[in-house]
Amino acid sequence: MPSVSVEKEYFGTNVFQNIYQYTLRNQNGVVVKIFSYGGIVTQLYVPDRNNNSTNIVLGFDDPGMYLSDEYINNCPYFGAIIGRYADRITGGRFSINGATFTVSKNEGNNHLNGGLAGLDKVYWHSSCFEWEEAAGVHLSYLSPDGEEGYPGNLKIDAYYVLNDQNELFFTTEAKTDKTTPINLTNNILFNLSGMHEDIRKHHVMLNAGRVTQKKHENTPAGNIVPAKKQFDFSKPTPLHKRIRKKQGGYNHYFIVKNDLKRLKLAGKVRNPKTGINVSVLTTKPGVLFYTGDNLDNSFKGTHNVNYGPFSGLGIIPKFTPNSSNNKMPPDKLLKPNQNYKHVTVYRFCTYC
Repeated sequence: MPSVSVEKEYFGTNVFQNIYQYTLRNQNGVVVKIFSYGGIVTQLYVPDRNNNSTNIVLGFDDPGMYLSDEYINNCPYFGAIIGRYADRITGGRFSINGATFTVSKNEGNNHLNGGLAGLDKVYWHSSCFEWEEAAGVHLSYLSPDGEEGYPGNLKIDAYYVLNDQNELFFTTEAKTDKTTPINLTNNILFNLSGMHEDIRKHHVMLNAGRVTQKKHENTPAGNIVPAKKQFDFSKPTPLHKRIRKKQGGYNHYFIVKNDLKRLKLAGKVRNPKTGINVSVLTTKPGVLFYTGDNLDNSFKGTHNVNYGPFSGLGIIPKFTPNSSNNKMPPDKLLKPNQNYKHVTVYRFCTYC
C-alpha cells in the first residue's frame, strides 16, 4: 500500500471549466492541498514539536475565495504558480532579436508576475498519481501566442509531488514555438507559527553571498553587490534583528551560492516556538526573499487572521527581476528547440 496518498475532490465549474482540489497526505502527518485553478497550494500542514498538525502557509480555508472579485482585483498570489514571467518587467516591454514586445501593465508602469491574467488566474488541466513512496498532481496549461503580450504558444507542465521523507517537490517544464521570456515559480508564503504570531521571530538563513541593488518601483538596478550588514543571512538569524536595523522588510533578490543548474540549498527558515523548519532547495540561480510588506490587512485568512505586513515570508526561486531587460546571466529566453525545466524542493522537519 502506498505510504503517500492523493485524494481528488470536485469543487465546481466556472466559465465551463471543472475545478478540483487535491489532497496529498503522507504517513508522517504532512498534508498538502492544491487547487487546480491557479495551481495554488491552499494549505500545508506539518507536525510541530508536540506533534500537533499546523498549517504553515498563507491562504484561505474556503478555496472559493481565490475565485472572488475581491481576491482577483487585489491579488497577493498566495501559493500560486506564477508566470509566464515571475516578478517585474520594467515598463512592460522587452526586446528579442531587435523586435520589441509590449506586455500588460498591472503594477503602475510595470508588468508583474505574468500580468493581468497570469498563470495564477488560469484553469489548469489536472490529474493525480500515486507511486510506492510518493504521490502527486500533474497540472498542464497551453498559454497561447500573444497572451498578456508574450510571443509563442507555451506548453507548460507543473508537478507537485509529496514523498514520505517530508519533501514537497515543485517541478515546472515548458516548450515554445517562438522565442519567449520565461520564469516560472510558486509563490508560497510561510508562517511557521501556524498564524499565531507574525514572522519577525522566525530564524532565517540564506545561502547567498550577493544581492541585487534596487531602484524605484522595486526593480533591480542591474548590478550585484555583496550581501553585507542587514542583508547578511549567512547564519540563522532572528528576522526582527535584521528588520530593526534595516527599518523595514525585505523584497530583495539574493544570488544563491554555487550557481549551477543542479539542485542546491537556497535557504532555511525556522520557528523556535513550534520547532518547525523548512529548507528550500532549487535549480534556479537565486531567490526573492519577501517578508510580506505589501500585505495590507485586506484579506482574512486561516484562523480568521488578517494578513498584514510580516504575516508571512517567502524564499521564492526565480531568475533576476527584470532580467529580460538587464541582460544579467543566465539566459531567460526559451527557444523553440529548447526544453525548460526547473525544480524546487520544500523540506519539512522539526529539530533539524
